[in-house]
Amino acid sequence: TPLLQKMSRAAYATYILHPLAVISIALILKTWQVDPALKFLVAAPIAVTISFLVAMLVIKLPGVKNIA
Repeated sequence: TPLLQKMSRAAYATYILHPLAVISIALILKTWQVDPALKFLVAAPIAVTISFLVAMLVIKLPGVKNIA
């Protein structure tokens, strides 16, 4: 599908950029007083989504497309 093709193309950029999303989400949720497992279940899908969206935007920048 077209979405999976775009995600596949963005996989390496996602790998490089995902720490930014994970740390940002963790800092935002730091004061949320809930069970850590619940916090993980909320934070993980958000971090994955943000990571892929940012990566898809980054690979549209001129010159980045040539990097394998």
